[in-house]
This record gives sequence, C-alpha cells and structure tokens, in this order.
Amino acid sequence: MTTRTSSVSSHPEFSVSNLDAAKHAVVHDFPGGAVALAPLAGMNPGTLSNKVNPTIDSHHLTLSESVTIQAISQDYRILHAEAAMLGHAAIPLPKPGNCSDVELLNAYARWTKDIGETAAAINEALEGDIDEKALSAIHREMHEDFARALELFARFKQLGG
Repeated sequence: MTTRTSSVSSHPEFSVSNLDAAKHAVVHDFPGGAVALAPLAGMNPGTLSNKVNPTIDSHHLTLSESVTIQAISQDYRILHAEAAMLGHAAIPLPKPGNCSDVELLNAYARWTKDIGETAAAINEALEGDIDEKALSAIHREMHEDFARALELFARFKQLGG
C-alpha cells in the first residue's frame, strides 16, 4: 500500500485564509447576500452567514452545503480555492451538444484560436514586464485553452461512441 503525504501547497496564494475569503465572498457577493441565498439552499440566513464567517469557530460550511451554494450561485471561487490549495486547477467540463463534422471543426478552430491568444499574452509579457497583470492574462488564456481542449475531446468522444 502506498502512503500519500499532504500536497497542500505552502505558497501564500493557496492559503486557508484564501479559502475562507472565497466562502465569504460567494455568499455575500450573491445578489441579496446570505438573506437571498440561504433560503434557496434550505438554510437560515444567519446560520449561513456564521458558517462563512472566518472569525466564528462554532459553525462550518459542510462540503455538501458548499457544493449547493456554488451550484445555486454559479460562483465557483470556493472550488477554485480548494483546487489551488491541493495543487490542482478546476476547468469547466463542456456541456453536451451536437457533434457533426462541422461542430468538430469549429471546436478545433476555437481551441487553436485560444492557443494563439495565449501565445500573444506570453509575447506581450516577454516584451514588457512579467508582472501580476501579465501573469493574470497568461493564466486566463491558458485556462481557456484547457477548457477548449476538453470541448474538442468531448466532441471526439461523441463521435467515437
């Protein structure tokens, strides 16, 4: 049996405080905040506010509640913070759709277009300063590349069975 060690990154960008901040933001950035979101998730607004308040130790958001809140709000910052803490990235999976030869070619064209935009972001960074703005642009473009690649793969999978 293989023993696994913790892979939670020690990088400050991936701290528990960022996860706590993501939980708080998802709830309180929802239109109407906890008052509006809690009933949709089958919770009391005060309880939900307490569960995402990092200064309250007696209440904690469960994994199921976190998933429910993110699904309702369509805000996945908690998921992204958790993935980052564990050294992973969360990429949205494509929604099933039509898969014809034309759709397959369109998916390929969108993917290669995104790769070109990534190359442009890298080129711009290398010609100037590789600062937070440049890194953010490269990250965003690469994230889009991965999503488009998954879309292309899903279309191939539809054709293959």
